[in-house]
Amino acid sequence: MQNYYEILGITPAASAAEISAAIKKAAERQALDLDVLTACRNHLFDNQARQAYNQQLFAARPELLEEVALEAQARAAATAEREARQAVIAANPPKKTSLIMIFGGGFILLFLLATIFSNKSPQKTTLSEFSAQAACQDVITDRLKAPSSAKFGGWQHKANGDGSYTVSGYVDAQNSFGAPLRNHFSCAVRDNGNGNAGITINGFY
Repeated sequence: MQNYYEILGITPAASAAEISAAIKKAAERQALDLDVLTACRNHLFDNQARQAYNQQLFAARPELLEEVALEAQARAAATAEREARQAVIAANPPKKTSLIMIFGGGFILLFLLATIFSNKSPQKTTLSEFSAQAACQDVITDRLKAPSSAKFGGWQHKANGDGSYTVSGYVDAQNSFGAPLRNHFSCAVRDNGNGNAGITINGFY
Protein backbone atom coordinates (compact mmCIF):
# COMPACT_ATOMS: atom_id res chain seq x y z
CA MET A 1 0.00 0.00 0.00
CA GLN A 2 1.38 3.41 -0.97
CA ASN A 3 2.29 5.77 1.86
CA TYR A 4 1.19 9.15 0.52
CA TYR A 5 2.62 10.89 3.59
CA GLU A 6 6.06 9.53 2.75
CA ILE A 7 5.64 10.51 -0.90
CA LEU A 8 4.93 14.12 0.15
CA GLY A 9 7.82 14.15 2.63
CA ILE A 10 5.65 14.51 5.74
CA THR A 11 4.55 12.24 8.59
CA PRO A 12 1.10 10.78 9.35
CA ALA A 13 0.89 13.23 12.27
CA ALA A 14 1.08 16.22 9.93
CA SER A 15 -1.58 18.89 10.30
CA ALA A 16 -4.03 19.81 7.54
CA ALA A 17 -2.03 22.99 6.88
CA GLU A 18 1.20 20.97 6.54
CA ILE A 19 -0.48 18.55 4.11
CA SER A 20 -1.84 21.42 2.00
CA ALA A 21 1.59 23.09 1.92
CA ALA A 22 3.31 19.84 0.91
CA ILE A 23 0.82 19.21 -1.92
CA LYS A 24 1.20 22.79 -3.19
CA LYS A 25 5.00 22.54 -3.04
CA ALA A 26 5.01 19.25 -4.97
CA ALA A 27 2.70 20.76 -7.62
CA GLU A 28 4.82 23.87 -8.06
CA ARG A 29 8.05 21.87 -8.35
CA GLN A 30 6.43 19.24 -10.59
CA ALA A 31 8.01 16.66 -8.30
CA LEU A 32 5.20 14.08 -8.72
CA ASP A 33 3.19 12.64 -11.59
CA LEU A 34 -0.29 14.08 -11.92
CA ASP A 35 -1.89 10.75 -11.01
CA VAL A 36 0.16 10.50 -7.81
CA LEU A 37 -0.51 14.13 -6.90
CA THR A 38 -4.25 13.65 -7.43
CA ALA A 39 -4.20 10.48 -5.30
CA CYS A 40 -2.47 12.38 -2.48
CA ARG A 41 -5.15 15.06 -2.59
CA ASN A 42 -8.02 12.55 -2.73
CA HIS A 43 -6.73 10.54 0.24
CA LEU A 44 -5.33 13.27 2.53
CA PHE A 45 -7.04 16.60 1.75
CA ASP A 46 -10.48 15.72 3.12
CA ASN A 47 -10.79 14.74 6.82
CA GLN A 48 -13.16 11.80 6.23
CA ALA A 49 -11.10 10.43 3.36
CA ARG A 50 -7.94 10.83 5.43
CA GLN A 51 -9.41 8.92 8.39
CA ALA A 52 -10.42 6.03 6.14
CA TYR A 53 -6.99 6.02 4.50
CA ASN A 54 -5.20 6.12 7.89
CA GLN A 55 -7.11 3.04 9.07
CA GLN A 56 -5.99 1.09 6.01
CA LEU A 57 -2.41 2.41 6.20
CA PHE A 58 -1.95 1.62 9.90
CA ALA A 59 -3.45 -1.82 9.42
CA ALA A 60 -0.93 -2.53 6.66
CA ARG A 61 1.99 -0.77 8.43
CA PRO A 62 1.42 -0.94 12.22
CA GLU A 63 4.93 0.36 12.91
CA LEU A 64 3.73 3.79 11.75
CA LEU A 65 1.46 4.02 14.81
CA GLU A 66 4.49 4.11 17.09
CA GLU A 67 6.05 6.89 14.99
CA VAL A 68 2.82 8.89 15.18
CA ALA A 69 2.65 8.43 18.96
CA LEU A 70 6.26 9.59 19.42
CA GLU A 71 5.75 12.65 17.23
CA ALA A 72 2.51 13.52 19.06
CA GLN A 73 4.40 13.35 22.38
CA ALA A 74 7.16 15.60 21.01
CA ARG A 75 4.62 18.15 19.75
CA ALA A 76 2.78 18.10 23.08
CA ALA A 77 6.06 18.66 24.95
CA ALA A 78 6.95 21.58 22.66
CA THR A 79 3.49 23.10 23.19
CA ALA A 80 3.79 22.73 26.97
CA GLU A 81 7.21 24.37 26.93
CA ARG A 82 5.94 27.28 24.84
CA GLU A 83 2.96 27.80 27.15
CA ALA A 84 5.28 27.72 30.17
CA ARG A 85 7.48 30.44 28.65
CA GLN A 86 4.41 32.56 27.89
CA ALA A 87 3.24 32.15 31.50
CA VAL A 88 6.63 33.32 32.79
CA ILE A 89 6.53 36.37 30.51
CA ALA A 90 2.96 37.16 31.62
CA ALA A 91 3.99 36.91 35.28
CA ASN A 92 7.03 39.15 34.73
CA PRO A 93 5.98 41.90 32.32
CA PRO A 94 8.77 44.12 30.95
CA LYS A 95 9.46 47.41 32.62
CA LYS A 96 7.75 50.52 31.28
CA THR A 97 9.70 52.32 28.61
CA SER A 98 9.97 56.07 28.52
CA LEU A 99 8.03 58.02 25.89
CA ILE A 100 11.29 59.18 24.31
CA MET A 101 12.44 55.60 23.77
CA ILE A 102 9.02 54.59 22.42
CA PHE A 103 8.88 57.40 19.87
CA GLY A 104 12.53 56.94 18.96
CA GLY A 105 12.04 53.22 18.37
CA GLY A 106 8.88 53.93 16.38
CA PHE A 107 10.68 56.27 14.00
CA ILE A 108 13.47 53.74 13.49
CA LEU A 109 10.96 50.96 12.80
CA LEU A 110 9.08 53.09 10.26
CA PHE A 111 12.32 53.95 8.51
CA LEU A 112 13.35 50.29 8.28
CA LEU A 113 9.91 49.24 6.97
CA ALA A 114 9.96 51.97 4.33
CA THR A 115 13.41 50.85 3.20
CA ILE A 116 12.41 47.19 3.01
CA PHE A 117 9.17 47.71 1.10
CA SER A 118 10.67 50.24 -1.30
CA ASN A 119 13.27 47.65 -2.40
CA LYS A 120 10.98 44.64 -2.41
CA SER A 121 9.67 43.57 -5.79
CA PRO A 122 6.29 41.79 -6.09
CA GLN A 123 6.38 38.02 -5.61
CA LYS A 124 5.95 36.11 -8.82
CA THR A 125 5.30 32.45 -9.47
CA THR A 126 5.64 30.48 -12.66
CA LEU A 127 2.37 28.74 -13.44
CA SER A 128 2.70 25.09 -14.50
CA GLU A 129 0.15 22.52 -15.61
CA PHE A 130 0.54 20.86 -12.20
CA SER A 131 -0.28 23.98 -10.20
CA ALA A 132 -3.00 24.96 -12.72
CA GLN A 133 -4.68 21.56 -12.26
CA ALA A 134 -4.40 21.80 -8.47
CA ALA A 135 -5.96 25.28 -8.48
CA CYS A 136 -8.80 24.19 -10.78
CA GLN A 137 -9.49 21.10 -8.65
CA ASP A 138 -9.75 23.25 -5.52
CA VAL A 139 -12.38 25.50 -7.10
CA ILE A 140 -14.42 22.63 -8.54
CA THR A 141 -14.30 20.74 -5.22
CA ASP A 142 -15.83 23.76 -3.45
CA ARG A 143 -18.85 23.58 -5.78
CA LEU A 144 -19.67 19.93 -5.00
CA LYS A 145 -22.41 18.83 -2.61
CA ALA A 146 -20.21 16.02 -1.21
CA PRO A 147 -16.55 17.01 -1.70
CA SER A 148 -15.22 13.95 0.15
CA SER A 149 -16.76 11.64 -2.49
CA ALA A 150 -15.06 13.43 -5.41
CA LYS A 151 -13.00 11.38 -7.88
CA PHE A 152 -11.37 13.41 -10.65
CA GLY A 153 -10.26 12.11 -14.04
CA GLY A 154 -9.89 12.81 -17.74
CA TRP A 155 -7.49 15.69 -17.14
CA GLN A 156 -6.45 17.75 -20.15
CA HIS A 157 -4.12 20.76 -20.13
CA LYS A 158 -3.68 23.40 -22.79
CA ALA A 159 -0.93 26.02 -22.49
CA ASN A 160 -2.14 29.35 -23.88
CA GLY A 161 0.12 31.90 -25.50
CA ASP A 162 -0.26 34.40 -22.64
CA GLY A 163 1.14 32.03 -20.00
CA SER A 164 -2.27 30.88 -18.77
CA TYR A 165 -3.68 27.35 -18.94
CA THR A 166 -7.01 25.86 -19.91
CA VAL A 167 -7.65 22.80 -17.73
CA SER A 168 -10.56 20.41 -18.25
CA GLY A 169 -11.73 17.02 -17.01
CA TYR A 170 -14.57 15.36 -15.14
CA VAL A 171 -15.47 14.62 -11.53
CA ASP A 172 -17.60 11.82 -10.14
CA ALA A 173 -19.29 12.84 -6.87
CA GLN A 174 -22.50 12.31 -4.94
CA ASN A 175 -25.31 14.82 -5.31
CA SER A 176 -27.50 16.11 -2.44
CA PHE A 177 -29.49 12.84 -2.55
CA GLY A 178 -26.39 10.64 -2.27
CA ALA A 179 -26.59 9.46 -5.88
CA PRO A 180 -23.37 9.36 -7.94
CA LEU A 181 -23.19 12.01 -10.64
CA ARG A 182 -20.56 12.89 -13.25
CA ASN A 183 -19.88 16.53 -14.12
CA HIS A 184 -17.52 17.81 -16.80
CA PHE A 185 -15.70 21.09 -16.24
CA SER A 186 -13.29 23.55 -17.84
CA CYS A 187 -11.17 26.16 -16.04
CA ALA A 188 -9.13 29.10 -17.29
CA VAL A 189 -6.17 29.48 -14.92
CA ARG A 190 -3.81 32.44 -14.97
CA ASP A 191 -0.92 33.64 -12.81
CA ASN A 192 -1.87 36.75 -10.81
CA GLY A 193 1.80 37.50 -10.19
CA ASN A 194 1.39 37.58 -6.41
CA GLY A 195 1.83 33.91 -5.61
CA ASN A 196 -1.81 33.04 -6.32
CA ALA A 197 -3.67 31.73 -9.35
CA GLY A 198 -6.73 33.42 -10.79
CA ILE A 199 -9.38 30.96 -11.95
CA THR A 200 -12.43 31.34 -14.17
CA ILE A 201 -14.80 28.39 -14.59
CA ASN A 202 -15.78 28.27 -18.27
CA GLY A 203 -18.09 25.29 -17.88
CA PHE A 204 -19.48 22.93 -15.23
CA TYR A 205 -22.16 20.54 -16.45
